[in-house]
Amino acid sequence: MLSFHEKKVKIGVLALQGAFEEHQSCLEASDKHCTTVQVRTVAELEGLDGIVFPGGESTAMGLIGTSNGMWDALKEKVIGSKLPTWGTCA
Repeated sequence: MLSFHEKKVKIGVLALQGAFEEHQSCLEASDKHCTTVQVRTVAELEGLDGIVFPGGESTAMGLIGTSNGMWDALKEKVIGSKLPTWGTCA
């Protein structure tokens, strides 16, 4: 059994557009207790301990995220459920 300090943390990396693979690599290299998943669908938001929004072209991300309901689901998770969130600039 893992102690509090050894808890695995699951971080989602929004993979609609941008350097999501590079963000995953950096996060996983920074801490052995960090695992990452690429998030492309609303269902993939479940079970996350935090999420990263990699920088990308905002119009493309907006169109993709609106068409599959991602933005509404993210608003609920980030604002409603207070999911820890970090965003970077392209």
